[in-house]
Amino acid sequence: MRNCSWLINILLLLSGVLSLQSNAKDPLEGLTITAMQEMRSSNQITYQALTQHYIDRIKKLDDHYKSVITLAPDAIKQAKEKDLIFAKGNATGMLFGVPVLIKDNIDVKGLPTTAGAMALSKNVAKTDASIVAKLRKEGAIILGKTNLSEWANFKSMQSSSGYSKIGGQTKNAFHAQYSPCGSSSGSAVAVAVDFALVAIGTETDGSILCPASMNGLVGFKPSRHKISQHGIVPLAKSQDTAGPMTRNVEDAALVYSAITDDISPLINASVDYSSLSIGLIGHMQQFYIEHLTALVEVLDQFAVKGTSIHNHLPFAQVDALINAEMQILLFEFQRDVNVYLKERGPANVKSLNQLIEFNRAQGDNKQDLLESAAKFQDQEKFNLAKLVIQEFALSQLKKLKEKHNIDVFVAPSTGEGWKIDPINGDKYTGGSSWLAAMIGAPAITVPLQVIDGIPSGLTFFALPGEDLKVLTIAREFEKMQRKN
Repeated sequence: MRNCSWLINILLLLSGVLSLQSNAKDPLEGLTITAMQEMRSSNQITYQALTQHYIDRIKKLDDHYKSVITLAPDAIKQAKEKDLIFAKGNATGMLFGVPVLIKDNIDVKGLPTTAGAMALSKNVAKTDASIVAKLRKEGAIILGKTNLSEWANFKSMQSSSGYSKIGGQTKNAFHAQYSPCGSSSGSAVAVAVDFALVAIGTETDGSILCPASMNGLVGFKPSRHKISQHGIVPLAKSQDTAGPMTRNVEDAALVYSAITDDISPLINASVDYSSLSIGLIGHMQQFYIEHLTALVEVLDQFAVKGTSIHNHLPFAQVDALINAEMQILLFEFQRDVNVYLKERGPANVKSLNQLIEFNRAQGDNKQDLLESAAKFQDQEKFNLAKLVIQEFALSQLKKLKEKHNIDVFVAPSTGEGWKIDPINGDKYTGGSSWLAAMIGAPAITVPLQVIDGIPSGLTFFALPGEDLKVLTIAREFEKMQRKN
């Protein structure tokens, strides 16, 4: 250990108001969806009582964590309605009565969609985003909106993950001085400190996987085409998607089913270990060398069951891919945010350039990514960047999969944590989200170990459309972890 942050963290966890387990005997804390529904079925709780429990915790503790921006004023009304329906025996829907928090770049009818930005502080949604409509259809209670890195962490290279002008600085659930990672910071922290059963985040590259990993959760980024982007503030539409952040894989799969057309993806799903093949791309674990023991132990557990493990798989042109991705993000952000602001921005912010001027007038000059995006309108460079992603990311991964008959790839989700630095921004220590992000593939992080007091997960990813396979194998890994 390089410092005693783990000890400080333990003391915080045991210290009353800031404790993640302020009342260890409270049966409403740390619930999974299945456990909650069992309690409701036996009348140990009501949906109203559970919803009130979360609201009370948020009001009591979130001045510290700053994970929630807005509470839905009708949350208790929603819960009462669910209890009445339940009492009549008419409860239907995969998420019936489940309180859910929504990242504040996703529309919830009647609530502001701010993306954490002052320019959008009065951007009240007239309708629900498609994903929110699906959640409601499946019986979820929309509890409120969560904080995020402003503009989904595409504002400045010196940004601090989890900070927004609207919501302030979200703090890591395990250590208040450390970054929660971003941009779905509030969603991750809110579930980790027991402000909701489930939260929805969004990801362009790492914005679900990183905060879920560093706050000890399961975070699932589905294949990009699985979820409608309607009603979500855009960053880069070729990579943007939404996904669940939960306490276990089963809950993530259930929420995934609710927000897509893939129904009950883990029912009757099983793994034949003797025919399973797992691949590790060498470049994806370089940042993790000093922490590899836990990963090796996991792979040994799979190998003992007959799984084929392919280590140190080569992957070329990584630098070219990272550069191409940035060009795509810059081009698509300026293109799509200009459209969004034209339709939804206030009278004085109808374009990206006007947004930049608005921020300057507010004394906010830390917006180099916004400025770079406003200038990047080179269609030829954009088209070339897309070809680079197609050839060196998607095609290369397909070739590895075919050559070695690989079912899923694995990689460490994140490295060690870093302290919040509001001046210089994140001291990012490495991650593996980039490849799945570039090609719109499914990826899930599951808790693996704790590094100096901050959790770190293991990511499973595959080719676009292989969501069920990723969820199924992640569930098997989670079972292994529980046995240990």
